[in-house]
Amino acid sequence: MLRRSKNVSLVIHIDFRRDITYRNYKVPRLLEHIPRIQELYITLRRKHNGSYDLPPFNLNIYGPRLKIFQLSSVPVSAVGQDCIIFSATELGLQQRPNMQVMHLEGVGVDWENCDLGVLRGLKSLTFKARDFHPRFGFENCLAILDSCPLLEDLHLKLNPRICLKGLDRPVTLPHLRRLTLHTDVVKSDFLLDRLKLPPNVECFLHFPCHNFEGNFRFHWPRQISSSSRCHLLQCTVVPDRVEISASVQASPFSSALTRFGVHVGSYEDLEGRSDWWESDMEAEDMLRDTFRTMKDIIQNSFLVTTPILAISVMDGREDADLTHLWSQLFANLSGVQIMVADLTHDAMAAFIYALRISPIATSPTRLLLPILTQLYIKSGLGQDNSLKLSETIQFRRGCGLPGIDVKYDGYEAPSPIAAKGRVVFSRR
Repeated sequence: MLRRSKNVSLVIHIDFRRDITYRNYKVPRLLEHIPRIQELYITLRRKHNGSYDLPPFNLNIYGPRLKIFQLSSVPVSAVGQDCIIFSATELGLQQRPNMQVMHLEGVGVDWENCDLGVLRGLKSLTFKARDFHPRFGFENCLAILDSCPLLEDLHLKLNPRICLKGLDRPVTLPHLRRLTLHTDVVKSDFLLDRLKLPPNVECFLHFPCHNFEGNFRFHWPRQISSSSRCHLLQCTVVPDRVEISASVQASPFSSALTRFGVHVGSYEDLEGRSDWWESDMEAEDMLRDTFRTMKDIIQNSFLVTTPILAISVMDGREDADLTHLWSQLFANLSGVQIMVADLTHDAMAAFIYALRISPIATSPTRLLLPILTQLYIKSGLGQDNSLKLSETIQFRRGCGLPGIDVKYDGYEAPSPIAAKGRVVFSRR
Protein backbone atom coordinates (compact mmCIF):
# COMPACT_ATOMS: atom_id res chain seq x y z
CA MET A 1 0.00 0.00 0.00
CA LEU A 2 2.79 2.46 0.92
CA ARG A 3 4.66 1.75 -2.28
CA ARG A 4 1.53 2.32 -4.39
CA SER A 5 0.99 5.85 -3.02
CA LYS A 6 4.44 7.28 -3.48
CA ASN A 7 3.35 10.92 -3.70
CA VAL A 8 1.31 10.92 -0.50
CA SER A 9 2.93 12.41 2.64
CA LEU A 10 2.85 9.97 5.55
CA VAL A 11 2.11 10.19 9.26
CA ILE A 12 3.90 7.29 10.95
CA HIS A 13 3.61 6.07 14.58
CA ILE A 14 6.20 3.51 15.71
CA ASP A 15 5.80 1.83 19.11
CA PHE A 16 8.70 -0.31 20.33
CA ARG A 17 6.51 -1.60 23.17
CA ARG A 18 4.85 -3.96 20.72
CA ASP A 19 5.87 -7.56 20.01
CA ILE A 20 9.24 -8.62 18.66
CA THR A 21 7.93 -9.37 15.16
CA TYR A 22 6.71 -5.79 14.84
CA ARG A 23 9.96 -4.36 16.21
CA ASN A 24 12.32 -6.46 14.09
CA TYR A 25 10.48 -6.64 10.80
CA LYS A 26 7.76 -4.02 10.41
CA VAL A 27 9.65 -1.03 11.87
CA PRO A 28 12.56 -1.21 9.36
CA ARG A 29 10.07 -1.37 6.50
CA LEU A 30 8.25 1.70 7.79
CA LEU A 31 11.47 3.67 8.15
CA GLU A 32 12.35 3.02 4.51
CA HIS A 33 9.72 5.65 3.72
CA ILE A 34 11.36 8.50 5.71
CA PRO A 35 11.70 10.63 2.52
CA ARG A 36 7.88 10.69 2.36
CA ILE A 37 7.13 11.02 6.08
CA GLN A 38 5.67 14.36 7.21
CA GLU A 39 5.07 13.42 10.85
CA LEU A 40 7.07 10.75 12.70
CA TYR A 41 6.24 9.65 16.26
CA ILE A 42 8.44 7.03 17.94
CA THR A 43 7.84 5.54 21.41
CA LEU A 44 10.62 3.57 23.12
CA ARG A 45 10.08 1.10 25.95
CA ARG A 46 12.28 1.17 29.00
CA LYS A 47 12.50 -2.12 30.87
CA HIS A 48 12.30 -2.50 34.65
CA ASN A 49 16.09 -2.66 34.98
CA GLY A 50 16.43 0.65 33.14
CA SER A 51 17.75 -0.85 29.90
CA TYR A 52 16.23 -0.66 26.44
CA ASP A 53 15.49 -3.62 24.18
CA LEU A 54 15.92 -1.90 20.83
CA PRO A 55 16.67 -3.62 17.55
CA PRO A 56 18.91 -1.67 15.14
CA PHE A 57 16.94 1.01 13.31
CA ASN A 58 18.12 3.68 10.89
CA LEU A 59 16.80 7.26 11.12
CA ASN A 60 19.77 8.85 9.34
CA ILE A 61 17.91 9.09 6.03
CA TYR A 62 17.18 12.30 4.14
CA GLY A 63 13.65 13.43 5.01
CA PRO A 64 12.77 16.63 3.12
CA ARG A 65 9.05 16.44 4.02
CA LEU A 66 9.45 15.80 7.73
CA LYS A 67 7.95 18.65 9.74
CA ILE A 68 7.13 16.96 13.07
CA PHE A 69 9.52 14.60 14.87
CA GLN A 70 8.72 13.14 18.28
CA LEU A 71 10.84 10.60 20.17
CA SER A 72 9.60 9.51 23.60
CA SER A 73 10.71 6.96 26.16
CA VAL A 74 8.09 5.36 28.38
CA PRO A 75 9.84 4.59 31.68
CA VAL A 76 8.78 1.59 33.68
CA SER A 77 11.37 1.82 36.44
CA ALA A 78 11.91 4.27 39.26
CA VAL A 79 13.83 7.44 38.58
CA GLY A 80 17.55 7.57 39.20
CA GLN A 81 19.08 5.94 36.16
CA ASP A 82 20.60 7.88 33.29
CA CYS A 83 18.46 8.26 30.19
CA ILE A 84 19.26 6.70 26.84
CA ILE A 85 21.38 8.98 24.65
CA PHE A 86 21.38 9.17 20.87
CA SER A 87 23.78 11.14 18.73
CA ALA A 88 22.28 13.77 16.45
CA THR A 89 23.50 11.65 13.53
CA GLU A 90 21.67 8.54 14.80
CA LEU A 91 18.44 10.53 14.85
CA GLY A 92 19.17 11.99 11.42
CA LEU A 93 18.54 15.52 12.69
CA GLN A 94 20.81 17.03 10.04
CA GLN A 95 18.77 15.29 7.38
CA ARG A 96 15.60 17.26 8.23
CA PRO A 97 15.83 20.62 6.41
CA ASN A 98 12.14 21.49 6.90
CA MET A 99 11.55 20.28 10.46
CA GLN A 100 9.31 22.66 12.44
CA VAL A 101 8.44 20.63 15.57
CA MET A 102 10.87 18.53 17.63
CA HIS A 103 9.69 16.75 20.77
CA LEU A 104 12.21 14.72 22.80
CA GLU A 105 10.92 13.14 26.01
CA GLY A 106 12.84 10.84 28.34
CA VAL A 107 15.78 10.62 25.93
CA GLY A 108 19.02 12.55 25.54
CA VAL A 109 20.83 13.83 22.49
CA ASP A 110 24.60 14.20 22.17
CA TRP A 111 24.91 17.41 20.13
CA GLU A 112 28.67 17.12 19.60
CA ASN A 113 29.69 17.68 15.96
CA CYS A 114 26.13 18.66 15.05
CA ASP A 115 25.51 21.74 12.92
CA LEU A 116 22.80 23.48 14.95
CA GLY A 117 21.87 25.52 11.90
CA VAL A 118 19.60 22.62 10.94
CA LEU A 119 17.30 23.71 13.79
CA ARG A 120 16.85 27.21 12.41
CA GLY A 121 13.34 26.52 11.10
CA LEU A 122 11.99 25.10 14.38
CA LYS A 123 8.80 26.69 15.68
CA SER A 124 8.15 24.27 18.54
CA LEU A 125 10.80 22.62 20.73
CA THR A 126 10.25 20.25 23.67
CA PHE A 127 12.94 18.72 25.87
CA LYS A 128 11.55 16.61 28.72
CA ALA A 129 14.53 14.97 30.36
CA ARG A 130 12.91 13.09 33.22
CA ASP A 131 16.19 11.29 33.90
CA PHE A 132 19.70 12.66 34.12
CA HIS A 133 21.62 13.23 30.89
CA PRO A 134 25.25 13.81 32.00
CA ARG A 135 26.29 15.41 28.70
CA PHE A 136 23.44 17.89 28.45
CA GLY A 137 23.74 21.20 30.31
CA PHE A 138 22.63 24.78 29.91
CA GLU A 139 25.58 25.37 27.60
CA ASN A 140 23.97 22.96 25.11
CA CYS A 141 20.47 24.22 25.84
CA LEU A 142 21.27 27.90 25.28
CA ALA A 143 23.32 27.18 22.15
CA ILE A 144 20.34 25.27 20.74
CA LEU A 145 17.92 28.09 21.59
CA ASP A 146 20.30 30.60 20.04
CA SER A 147 19.96 28.62 16.81
CA CYS A 148 16.14 28.77 16.79
CA PRO A 149 15.17 32.39 16.03
CA LEU A 150 11.69 31.42 14.77
CA LEU A 151 10.75 29.50 17.92
CA GLU A 152 7.16 30.08 19.09
CA ASP A 153 6.65 27.32 21.68
CA LEU A 154 9.36 26.13 24.10
CA HIS A 155 8.82 23.42 26.72
CA LEU A 156 11.77 22.38 28.92
CA LYS A 157 11.68 19.82 31.73
CA LEU A 158 15.23 19.72 33.04
CA ASN A 159 16.72 17.45 35.66
CA PRO A 160 17.87 19.49 38.71
CA ARG A 161 21.36 17.99 38.30
CA ILE A 162 21.86 19.75 34.96
CA CYS A 163 25.15 21.67 34.73
CA LEU A 164 24.96 25.44 35.34
CA LYS A 165 27.12 26.68 32.51
CA GLY A 166 26.19 28.61 29.42
CA LEU A 167 26.25 31.73 27.31
CA ASP A 168 26.86 35.01 29.15
CA ARG A 169 24.97 37.08 26.58
CA PRO A 170 21.15 37.05 26.33
CA VAL A 171 19.47 34.70 23.89
CA THR A 172 16.74 36.54 21.99
CA LEU A 173 13.57 34.65 21.04
CA PRO A 174 11.52 37.40 19.36
CA HIS A 175 8.66 35.18 18.18
CA LEU A 176 8.19 33.08 21.33
CA ARG A 177 4.54 32.85 22.36
CA ARG A 178 4.72 30.26 25.13
CA LEU A 179 7.43 29.11 27.55
CA THR A 180 6.94 26.18 29.93
CA LEU A 181 9.79 25.35 32.30
CA HIS A 182 10.00 22.46 34.78
CA THR A 183 13.05 22.52 37.06
CA ASP A 184 14.14 23.92 40.41
CA VAL A 185 14.40 27.62 41.24
CA VAL A 186 18.17 27.89 40.76
CA LYS A 187 18.03 26.45 37.24
CA SER A 188 14.96 28.51 36.36
CA ASP A 189 16.65 31.73 37.48
CA PHE A 190 19.76 30.87 35.48
CA LEU A 191 17.76 30.35 32.29
CA LEU A 192 15.37 33.30 32.63
CA ASP A 193 18.28 35.66 33.28
CA ARG A 194 19.62 34.70 29.85
CA LEU A 195 16.43 34.71 27.78
CA LYS A 196 15.14 37.88 26.16
CA LEU A 197 11.44 37.29 25.57
CA PRO A 198 8.74 39.35 23.85
CA PRO A 199 6.34 41.24 26.15
CA ASN A 200 3.28 39.13 25.33
CA VAL A 201 4.84 35.72 25.96
CA GLU A 202 2.93 33.19 28.09
CA CYS A 203 5.27 31.84 30.76
CA PHE A 204 4.62 28.87 33.06
CA LEU A 205 7.15 27.91 35.72
CA HIS A 206 6.91 24.59 37.60
CA PHE A 207 8.97 23.94 40.72
CA PRO A 208 9.34 20.81 42.89
CA CYS A 209 8.04 20.38 46.42
CA HIS A 210 11.31 21.04 48.22
CA ASN A 211 10.95 24.69 47.24
CA PHE A 212 8.18 24.94 49.85
CA GLU A 213 10.84 24.94 52.52
CA GLY A 214 12.24 28.36 53.44
CA ASN A 215 11.40 31.67 51.79
CA PHE A 216 10.27 31.22 48.22
CA ARG A 217 12.04 33.55 45.81
CA PHE A 218 12.58 33.22 42.09
CA HIS A 219 13.37 35.43 39.10
CA TRP A 220 10.62 36.64 36.85
CA PRO A 221 11.07 36.85 33.07
CA ARG A 222 13.10 39.90 32.09
CA GLN A 223 10.09 41.89 30.82
CA ILE A 224 8.40 41.85 34.26
CA SER A 225 9.30 44.72 36.56
CA SER A 226 7.96 46.71 39.51
CA SER A 227 6.00 48.87 37.06
CA SER A 228 4.05 45.88 35.72
CA ARG A 229 0.39 45.64 36.71
CA CYS A 230 -1.79 42.62 37.46
CA HIS A 231 -5.43 42.59 36.31
CA LEU A 232 -6.56 39.18 37.58
CA LEU A 233 -4.95 36.90 40.15
CA GLN A 234 -6.03 33.31 40.78
CA CYS A 235 -4.67 31.18 43.62
CA THR A 236 -5.23 27.49 44.35
CA VAL A 237 -4.06 25.46 47.34
CA VAL A 238 -4.31 21.65 47.34
CA PRO A 239 -2.60 19.22 49.75
CA ASP A 240 0.68 18.96 47.84
CA ARG A 241 0.91 22.03 45.64
CA VAL A 242 0.22 25.72 45.14
CA GLU A 243 -0.96 27.19 41.85
CA ILE A 244 -1.21 30.89 41.16
CA SER A 245 -2.43 32.36 37.89
CA ALA A 246 -2.54 35.95 36.77
CA SER A 247 -2.87 38.33 33.85
CA VAL A 248 -0.16 40.98 33.75
CA GLN A 249 0.39 44.18 31.85
CA ALA A 250 4.16 44.06 31.61
CA SER A 251 4.63 47.78 30.92
CA PRO A 252 2.48 50.87 31.53
CA PHE A 253 3.44 51.94 28.01
CA SER A 254 1.91 48.84 26.41
CA SER A 255 -1.67 47.59 26.47
CA ALA A 256 -0.53 43.99 25.82
CA LEU A 257 -1.47 41.52 28.54
CA THR A 258 0.43 38.32 29.10
CA ARG A 259 -0.10 35.15 31.11
CA PHE A 260 2.40 33.77 33.58
CA GLY A 261 2.23 30.66 35.71
CA VAL A 262 4.15 29.35 38.69
CA HIS A 263 3.41 25.89 40.01
CA VAL A 264 5.10 24.41 43.08
CA GLY A 265 4.52 20.84 44.17
CA SER A 266 3.66 17.47 42.65
CA TYR A 267 3.39 16.82 38.92
CA GLU A 268 0.50 14.75 37.60
CA ASP A 269 2.26 14.06 34.32
CA LEU A 270 5.27 12.28 35.83
CA GLU A 271 5.40 8.50 36.03
CA GLY A 272 6.81 8.69 39.55
CA ARG A 273 5.81 11.57 41.81
CA SER A 274 8.86 10.86 43.96
CA ASP A 275 10.89 12.70 41.29
CA TRP A 276 9.64 15.99 42.62
CA TRP A 277 8.10 14.97 45.94
CA GLU A 278 11.15 15.79 48.03
CA SER A 279 9.54 17.17 51.18
CA ASP A 280 9.12 15.15 54.38
CA MET A 281 6.99 17.78 56.13
CA GLU A 282 3.95 16.81 58.18
CA ALA A 283 0.52 17.61 56.75
CA GLU A 284 -0.03 20.65 58.98
CA ASP A 285 3.41 22.02 58.09
CA MET A 286 2.71 21.50 54.40
CA LEU A 287 -0.53 23.49 54.62
CA ARG A 288 1.24 26.30 56.45
CA ASP A 289 4.07 26.35 53.95
CA THR A 290 1.79 26.25 50.91
CA PHE A 291 0.07 29.38 52.23
CA ARG A 292 3.42 30.98 52.95
CA THR A 293 4.57 30.18 49.43
CA MET A 294 1.44 31.74 48.01
CA LYS A 295 2.05 34.83 50.14
CA ASP A 296 5.69 35.02 49.01
CA ILE A 297 4.61 35.03 45.36
CA ILE A 298 1.80 37.55 45.83
CA GLN A 299 4.04 39.98 47.68
CA ASN A 300 5.62 40.91 44.35
CA SER A 301 4.67 44.54 43.80
CA PHE A 302 3.00 44.02 40.43
CA LEU A 303 0.72 41.26 41.78
CA VAL A 304 -0.59 43.19 44.76
CA THR A 305 -2.14 45.67 42.32
CA THR A 306 -4.80 43.15 41.25
CA PRO A 307 -8.42 44.35 41.51
CA ILE A 308 -9.79 40.79 41.05
CA LEU A 309 -8.72 37.87 43.25
CA ALA A 310 -9.91 34.27 42.94
CA ILE A 311 -8.90 31.81 45.67
CA SER A 312 -9.55 28.08 45.87
CA VAL A 313 -8.59 25.94 48.88
CA MET A 314 -9.14 22.24 48.27
CA ASP A 315 -7.24 20.97 51.27
CA GLY A 316 -9.21 18.51 53.38
CA ARG A 317 -7.42 19.12 56.68
CA GLU A 318 -10.27 20.81 58.48
CA ASP A 319 -8.45 20.98 61.83
CA ALA A 320 -6.01 23.65 60.68
CA ASP A 321 -6.59 27.24 61.80
CA LEU A 322 -6.28 29.38 58.69
CA THR A 323 -7.28 32.74 60.15
CA HIS A 324 -3.70 33.90 60.71
CA LEU A 325 -2.68 32.57 57.30
CA TRP A 326 -5.53 34.47 55.62
CA SER A 327 -4.59 37.69 57.39
CA GLN A 328 -0.96 37.36 56.27
CA LEU A 329 -2.05 36.65 52.71
CA PHE A 330 -4.42 39.63 52.49
CA ALA A 331 -2.16 42.13 54.25
CA ASN A 332 -0.83 43.65 51.00
CA LEU A 333 -3.90 43.15 48.79
CA SER A 334 -5.53 46.46 49.61
CA GLY A 335 -6.68 47.03 46.01
CA VAL A 336 -8.93 43.96 45.68
CA GLN A 337 -12.49 44.97 44.74
CA ILE A 338 -13.86 41.65 43.49
CA MET A 339 -13.18 38.24 45.02
CA VAL A 340 -14.16 34.69 44.06
CA ALA A 341 -13.96 32.08 46.85
CA ASP A 342 -14.07 28.30 46.40
CA LEU A 343 -13.21 27.00 49.87
CA THR A 344 -13.72 24.15 52.28
CA HIS A 345 -16.16 24.85 55.12
CA ASP A 346 -13.49 25.57 57.74
CA ALA A 347 -11.39 27.61 55.33
CA MET A 348 -14.47 29.75 54.64
CA ALA A 349 -15.07 30.24 58.37
CA ALA A 350 -11.47 31.41 58.83
CA PHE A 351 -11.75 33.68 55.79
CA ILE A 352 -14.90 35.34 57.14
CA TYR A 353 -13.22 35.94 60.48
CA ALA A 354 -10.16 37.41 58.71
CA LEU A 355 -12.43 40.05 57.15
CA ARG A 356 -12.80 41.49 60.67
CA ILE A 357 -9.06 41.76 61.30
CA SER A 358 -7.07 44.97 61.17
CA PRO A 359 -3.43 44.63 60.06
CA ILE A 360 -2.60 47.72 62.12
CA ALA A 361 -3.09 47.28 65.86
CA THR A 362 -3.41 51.04 66.45
CA SER A 363 -6.19 51.38 63.82
CA PRO A 364 -8.79 48.71 64.63
CA THR A 365 -11.23 50.01 61.99
CA ARG A 366 -8.71 49.68 59.13
CA LEU A 367 -9.58 46.16 58.08
CA LEU A 368 -8.16 43.76 55.53
CA LEU A 369 -9.39 44.06 51.92
CA PRO A 370 -10.73 47.58 52.62
CA ILE A 371 -12.37 48.20 49.21
CA LEU A 372 -13.83 44.72 48.64
CA THR A 373 -17.35 45.23 47.27
CA GLN A 374 -18.20 42.01 45.44
CA LEU A 375 -17.83 38.46 46.76
CA TYR A 376 -18.69 35.39 44.66
CA ILE A 377 -18.92 32.19 46.70
CA LYS A 378 -18.69 28.85 44.92
CA SER A 379 -18.57 26.53 47.95
CA GLY A 380 -17.86 26.28 51.68
CA LEU A 381 -20.60 28.56 52.97
CA GLY A 382 -23.30 26.58 54.80
CA GLN A 383 -25.91 28.06 57.10
CA ASP A 384 -23.55 28.83 59.98
CA ASN A 385 -20.99 30.56 57.76
CA SER A 386 -23.77 32.44 55.99
CA LEU A 387 -24.87 33.96 59.29
CA LYS A 388 -21.27 34.82 60.25
CA LEU A 389 -20.75 36.47 56.87
CA SER A 390 -23.84 38.66 57.27
CA GLU A 391 -22.64 39.76 60.70
CA THR A 392 -19.14 40.45 59.35
CA ILE A 393 -20.47 42.61 56.50
CA GLN A 394 -22.46 44.67 59.02
CA PHE A 395 -19.36 44.94 61.20
CA ARG A 396 -17.30 46.25 58.26
CA ARG A 397 -19.99 48.80 57.38
CA GLY A 398 -19.88 49.98 60.99
CA CYS A 399 -16.14 50.57 60.52
CA GLY A 400 -16.84 52.85 57.56
CA LEU A 401 -16.02 50.30 54.85
CA PRO A 402 -18.28 49.76 51.83
CA GLY A 403 -20.85 46.99 51.84
CA ILE A 404 -20.13 43.67 50.12
CA ASP A 405 -22.50 42.34 47.47
CA VAL A 406 -22.50 38.54 47.92
CA LYS A 407 -23.48 36.09 45.19
CA TYR A 408 -23.58 32.33 45.63
CA ASP A 409 -22.97 29.27 43.48
CA GLY A 410 -24.47 29.64 40.03
CA TYR A 411 -23.23 33.20 39.55
CA GLU A 412 -21.35 34.36 36.49
CA ALA A 413 -17.84 34.94 37.79
CA PRO A 414 -15.52 37.60 36.36
CA SER A 415 -13.84 36.18 33.28
CA PRO A 416 -10.22 36.66 32.21
CA ILE A 417 -11.57 38.73 29.31
CA ALA A 418 -13.42 41.04 31.66
CA ALA A 419 -10.23 41.22 33.70
CA LYS A 420 -8.24 42.06 30.58
CA GLY A 421 -6.21 38.87 30.77
CA ARG A 422 -4.79 36.32 33.11
CA VAL A 423 -1.48 35.22 34.69
CA VAL A 424 -0.93 31.75 36.11
CA PHE A 425 1.45 30.76 38.88
CA SER A 426 1.75 27.30 40.39
CA ARG A 427 4.01 25.50 42.77
CA ARG A 428 4.10 21.71 42.70
